[in-house]
Amino acid sequence: MKKIILFVMFILFSWGYIYANSPETSIQQSFDKKFPCATKIHWSKESPNVWVAEFIVDGEKLRARYSMDKCWFESTSENVHDIALIKPSLFVISLPLVELQACKAINPNAGICTCSSSMNPSPANGIVLAAKAILSGPYDVDLGLMNDLLRTNLMIPTDEPYSGATYLKPIIGVPAGETVSAAILSVNGSNAIVDWIFLELRSATNSSQIVATKRALIQRDGDIVSCEDGTSPVFFEGFAPDDYYISVKHRNHLGIMTATALHLDSVVNGLVDFTSCAVWELPGEINGPRRMYGTVATLWSSDGNKNKNTKYNGISNDKQEVLNAVGAGTSNNVLAPVYRQEDLNMDAKVKYNNTNNDRNVILGTVGSSTFNNVVNQQTPN
Repeated sequence: MKKIILFVMFILFSWGYIYANSPETSIQQSFDKKFPCATKIHWSKESPNVWVAEFIVDGEKLRARYSMDKCWFESTSENVHDIALIKPSLFVISLPLVELQACKAINPNAGICTCSSSMNPSPANGIVLAAKAILSGPYDVDLGLMNDLLRTNLMIPTDEPYSGATYLKPIIGVPAGETVSAAILSVNGSNAIVDWIFLELRSATNSSQIVATKRALIQRDGDIVSCEDGTSPVFFEGFAPDDYYISVKHRNHLGIMTATALHLDSVVNGLVDFTSCAVWELPGEINGPRRMYGTVATLWSSDGNKNKNTKYNGISNDKQEVLNAVGAGTSNNVLAPVYRQEDLNMDAKVKYNNTNNDRNVILGTVGSSTFNNVVNQQTPN
């Protein structure tokens, strides 16, 4: 009888040990979906609420951590690369954490990685920014995506437009003159390129001081990506890991800036999601810093004259810019296909009248019943 009791206790202990060191089925299924190439998977519990998976992909040892609120997130280790899954918050963790080439083919919505032959972490002599934003002008609320009509009409310039005479954006800390390849512009779907975007890093102690600028690309789903491959986060070479205010601007939208300085490192340690995170607000401004579509925050459209506000009526209004473009005496004229400041819905056309005209985009910003309203950009400068 004693032997039977001991045997039962051993079985229970063994079962308890295995159970204690195996996460629930939903966590394992999430892991399998995210890392279908993983082998030699070992699970352990870091704390009562955190599971850790160590595994191999293409000969490299990786580690991923999973919380009981069903979010993958960053862990720290000197010997293995850490991977994370997007977690909604002000400053969330995103895949891939270190720009793993083993996870080169990324579905940013599902967070699934596929195998390749090599793994190269992001270089350490700089900092990496993973960010997301939505431009209201081309935004399709029903699809939850921006249109890519500039791309399909072959209007996106291969050379970044911000440093030239048209926009004269400052070049600070990082050389300008970025280019994009035809191969990147041939990608369609939610990762298709919408346009060039302008990024600023600002001093943590003085948000008016811009310490670096960078020109990048924005995809239909809002991901802001490097022009080098059209998928990776944006790399600021030569900058040390530190806290920075981060601004995102566009040539005919009103820019925004994070409400606080956020930490950037040589590897991606979070996604700056401008569609949901807190942003800086201009004191005394009556309009919000972003246009809201339900819970999705977007950059205000319709800065047709580059003066950092949107106006339908009055001096220096944006409606006049559209009319000037098509011709004051030919208001039904259509300019197409074009890449112009006055194309406020970014459909590769400038129209003052009729369907999908740009004048109505301005009204959508200021309000159809408040057409004397002025919407100002809310950044320190």
